[in-house]
This record gives sequence, C-alpha cells and structure tokens, in this order.
Amino acid sequence: MRRMTSALILLAVALVMSSCGSPARTTSRSTGRTDGKTITIYRSATCSCCKEYEAYLTENGFRVESIVVDNPTEVKNRLGVPKDAWSCHTGKLGDYVVEGHVPVEVLTRLLGEGPAIKGVALPGMPESAPGMGSEVKETLHIVSFDGTGTLSHYASV
Repeated sequence: MRRMTSALILLAVALVMSSCGSPARTTSRSTGRTDGKTITIYRSATCSCCKEYEAYLTENGFRVESIVVDNPTEVKNRLGVPKDAWSCHTGKLGDYVVEGHVPVEVLTRLLGEGPAIKGVALPGMPESAPGMGSEVKETLHIVSFDGTGTLSHYASV
C-alpha cells in the first residue's frame, strides 16, 4: 500500500511539474458540431466579453479552443494584425486570423470563399457585436487585411 501511495504522489508531482512555466492555460468548449470549423481564441483571463463571444461561436456550431495569454498584444503582433484593426481578442480559423467579435455569417463566408487574405477584423468593440451583450442594433463593418497591413472593406452585417 505504501508503494502505491508513493507512486501516486510521484505521479502527481510529475504532472504538476510538467505544467509549470506554461505561459497559457488552455480550455476548450465544443458542441461536437465542428464541420471543420475550429477556431482558436487568444484572450486575457479577465475579459468577460471574450468568453461571451466564445459561447456565441459554440452555440453557432464552431469548436472553440480558448487560450488565455498574459499579453494579447504579442499574439496580435505575431499574427500580423494591423493596429487599426485591433480588438480585445485574436483568433485563428484555419489559415485565417480573426480579430475581434466577427459575426459567424462572416466567418462562414470567409471559409466558403477562401479569399487570398491574411484575415478579417471587427475593429474596436462595437456595442452590437456578438458577445458584447447589448440590445443596440447597428451595422457592423468588417475589414480584411493582407500581409502588408492594408485594410479593405470585407462585409457589413
């Protein structure tokens, strides 16, 4: 019995040690209805609207991998999001970067069309964006961006 207890303690210590030093905690939500629509969201630990956006994506058939990062700015810079397009969180959907609270109909269009762009963004944090919790209805203007940082109109919803 003592050997078994010692072995379990050693296993527990090894598991804890293997997770130490990790810069991010990963959690996933999934509905099981992926159809190839898996999005990774990089966000801060304290952002409640990011969590609401993840719930919105899940409710609309996307598989969400949520990665909490200490510095979301580093992720934006690494993925090449132009500063004029920044929002509170950054995502990866296949080969595309998704910045901010982009509606699912735009993500579905992006996947269906497969344009030669780096990504799409809903700059800032408009009140009526998915996950923002507002009853205000306004037109959302989504931009696309390429590897040079040029922003272009992509969709209005």
